[in-house]
Amino acid sequence: SGAPAADAATVLAALRSGRSYSVVRALASPGRVSFSASDGVTTAMMGESLAADGPVTVRASVPEPADATVVLLRNGVEVASGHGEVTAAHTGPEAVYRVEVRLPGHVVPWIVTNAIRAGTPPAARVPPPVDELPPAGRMRVIDDLSQWVVEKHPASTASVGVEGGEVSLAFRLAAGARSSQYAAMAFPLSGGDSFDRVTFTVRASAPMRVSVQVRLPLGPDGERWRRSVYADSTPRTVTLRLQDFEPAGAPTTRRPIVTRLRSLLLVVDTTHTSPGTAGTVWLSGISLGAPADPAPVTSGR
Repeated sequence: SGAPAADAATVLAALRSGRSYSVVRALASPGRVSFSASDGVTTAMMGESLAADGPVTVRASVPEPADATVVLLRNGVEVASGHGEVTAAHTGPEAVYRVEVRLPGHVVPWIVTNAIRAGTPPAARVPPPVDELPPAGRMRVIDDLSQWVVEKHPASTASVGVEGGEVSLAFRLAAGARSSQYAAMAFPLSGGDSFDRVTFTVRASAPMRVSVQVRLPLGPDGERWRRSVYADSTPRTVTLRLQDFEPAGAPTTRRPIVTRLRSLLLVVDTTHTSPGTAGTVWLSGISLGAPADPAPVTSGR
């Protein structure tokens, strides 16, 4: 539509619902596939379910190349195949269908679709458990925004500003080839208190992904873990669990769970942003929380 915030929401919703397929472009490109299930009245696409007591036609096709084999799998088992297209009829209990498109001379499938459920649904489907954080028993609100300081790549520029309850990072990554350009603002912490989550409201001058990082008091210089978040001109409130953060430096199997933090950082780097990019990111309502009944303090698992 040309409206970045609306388009991002549409794309993310489609991905979450399974409205997508994967293509191995090293084998051939472009890769296009059509996959649907229909009872003659209603049609379901990838990521959808078609509840039907009567017959359902499951169909898939690829427009090219002519020697592509379209394979239909039901509950993980191949049930039909054909050159360029495949069709199968389904009746009875609900089954899960997906499609693989294969090219001659290759063992790896060229295209793999997400699934469609078709047939008579079970009487009741128990929803999966919701993975929720326990209530926070203690909160540390970061209200002295003047303590945020700049950290940056030598050739990049960055500045921190405070206005109206928001702290901002204005940045310009150095142009040229990628050479670990980054711009960041960091909030110092004593490392004496333990936390398991970070909550904040974020907005940005343009749609982008930024890295929220925590630095732990491990080793002479500490170690960092990170989690990326999407930001645009609409303020979004986000809560991140430390246990979902990934290592930002050397590979490690450790994960921060309930942890004594040394620093909280907001980072813009070339993982998600091109060299030469300039912009501003704003944070507000920043707090660190710990569960009411915290687990033993640990720096990883």
